Formats: sequence, C-alpha cells, structure tokens
Amino acid sequence: MVSAVVLVATVSCSDVSPSGCPITDVADSPFTPGPNHPATPPGDDVAWFGTADLWTILPTDGSYELRKSIWWSENFEGAEAEPMPELSVTYERLNSHAAPVVFAAPGTHGESADSGSFIVNGRDPETPGCWKVTAEYRSATLSYTYETGTN
Repeated sequence: MVSAVVLVATVSCSDVSPSGCPITDVADSPFTPGPNHPATPPGDDVAWFGTADLWTILPTDGSYELRKSIWWSENFEGAEAEPMPELSVTYERLNSHAAPVVFAAPGTHGESADSGSFIVNGRDPETPGCWKVTAEYRSATLSYTYETGTN
C-alpha cells in the first residue's frame, strides 16, 4: 500500500493590512526553484512563493494586482505530457460570507523563455476584498492571502 504525502505551504499572517486582512509576506517563505526555472521570476518587486511541488509569483511589498492564476511545479512535465493539468484553485473571500469562487481542474498550460513551463487556471476575482487563494496540484497544496480595492 502506498501512502500519499501532502505538502502544504501555508499563509504567513505577519503582515496585516489596516482592514485586518492577513496578507501573505513572501519574505517569510523564500523559495528558489530547481534548474529548469529561473532563480528569480520575471518582473519587478516580485518573488517566487511556495515549494518545488507548487509555487507562484507574489509581490514583495504586499501590494497586489489582479492577474491570471499562474502556477509552476517541478512535477509539471509540460504541455506534451499534460496538456490539461489537473490543477484546481479556490478563492475564499475572508471579509464576506459569499460562497468561494472555484476554478476546477483541468487548467491549461503555458511556456515562456523567462519562466519556463507553467499552469494557468482562471483569473483572480474582480470583487475587492481580502482573498485567500488555495491551489491544489497532484499531492501539493499552496495557499496565500491578498487584498485588493476597498472593502
């Protein structure tokens, strides 16, 4: 019998916004991917966040701009091996009782010279607020929290 190991990168709550949103601080969880990906992500004032099994890009200053939901994993072998990756992403609005927004698997794939092969699944919700994002891919789970707009 084979047992599954679930690796989880958790949200750091050391940076709380004036509204009380526990914004993830990437400085608390530095991450550098393996040799198939660049040591730093493309863009200014951003850093990799997560583990080798699942990571994303987050701003280093706590600010956040809405974007496509983009993820990387050392276990993702690229579009030919996995054209529709089984990645799901859940957005839970922490300052509301609204139902979570879920982008269920499958996702799609992408590749660029400056960031390697990645998985795309949905887009950040446009509703302002404090959001906890949880992605699941294979045996890995990764969560972070951000805030946009006014509440």
